[in-house]
Amino acid sequence: MLDRRGMILHATERALNALQHDRHGIHNDAPTRFLKTVPFDEWPSRLKELLPNASFNFVENERSGIGAIVVLHARRRQLITHRDVQKSRSESEGRETASSSSARKDSKPEPLSLQSPAAGFVARDPAVRAIVRQVETAAVRKMPILIRGETGTGKEQLARHAHMASGRTGAFIPVNCAALPESLIESELFGYAEGAFTGARRGGAIGLVREADGGTLFLDEIGDMPVALQAVLLRLLDDWTVRPVGGVRSKVDVFLISATNARLDKAIAEGRFRSDLLYRLNTLEVTLPRLRDRNDFDAIVRHLLNTIDPTCEITPTDIAHLAARPWPGNVRELRNVLARFSLAAVDGSINEASAENIVHPAGTESGSLHDIHRARILVVYAETAGNVSETARRLGVSRNTIYRALGQKKPE
Repeated sequence: MLDRRGMILHATERALNALQHDRHGIHNDAPTRFLKTVPFDEWPSRLKELLPNASFNFVENERSGIGAIVVLHARRRQLITHRDVQKSRSESEGRETASSSSARKDSKPEPLSLQSPAAGFVARDPAVRAIVRQVETAAVRKMPILIRGETGTGKEQLARHAHMASGRTGAFIPVNCAALPESLIESELFGYAEGAFTGARRGGAIGLVREADGGTLFLDEIGDMPVALQAVLLRLLDDWTVRPVGGVRSKVDVFLISATNARLDKAIAEGRFRSDLLYRLNTLEVTLPRLRDRNDFDAIVRHLLNTIDPTCEITPTDIAHLAARPWPGNVRELRNVLARFSLAAVDGSINEASAENIVHPAGTESGSLHDIHRARILVVYAETAGNVSETARRLGVSRNTIYRALGQKKPE
């Protein structure tokens, strides 16, 4: 995805590899940066020269061009550098200067998408999709991100997705802030030199922050971060300088993401969290919705079930019944339920009696009248293969009612 300046706003890992470009320098020296000085009506021909086997979708408003979406086809992808194009024009007009990139066996094109398959983050819900777009943009710019949401809503999965979207080649290092012992905070985060203290490991330790150098440091459960750790973290954020215990100082390049399910405003009022630290962490702050508030429940179910047991199938009716449950544990709880669900499968088919006990466990309430009504709509919606008009006709309700149950707006 390119903006009008030719800068790469977002790209999958495979696309970056196809461009044969150093991901650390992607924003300052992207091979498409020359487009900044090219009239927008010349973009089609110039991009075709640069990427002969790619497809393009040019985005513009009434007055000017905005950018382009590029689809690099997986088979026989080629790249011509801008320098090669200029050289080609001066030496021989008909000379071919394309250098082939490594070919893949599959022939399907790989569109630039909101989510990377490796991240495993489902974002078909419009609200979640908007969050993902914000997070991807912030990740490309290395802005600190604070992800909020209830337990099990997928905060770490979104953080991992942000790490991939950032294009950074370093590691993704998760840190459970609540689990760090106060007496070992500095040595755990910054490492230590050999012989720095009694019991120090031979050769010392690099520390979590240095492990994330060139990559992403994910601070989970920052709402439960000890006050001593907050002070240490503030010092790090001042200049991103690390000093191992008993060692020498060095600079690090770290993309910082934090997450919490706690009310930080309450923690600040009670003196358990520093407001100055919060202002450093939340350049972008997003809140993931609860599972029951999302309208891509069926996509989440099928994605999770595919990761648990690709041979196991689930019926639309069972998905609709699952959607009617409150899910206080959100996606994490759903994953556990689906894991039990897969145990009822024999050769990919579900034993109805076993599945019924899992989908409707004994002793649980059937849900509110609203939940039951929505579940019925989802069942018929699934049976009609997503046909809103047919669903409304079968249930004897308006299409607006169906759109509300699906969490969608009626098309204009």
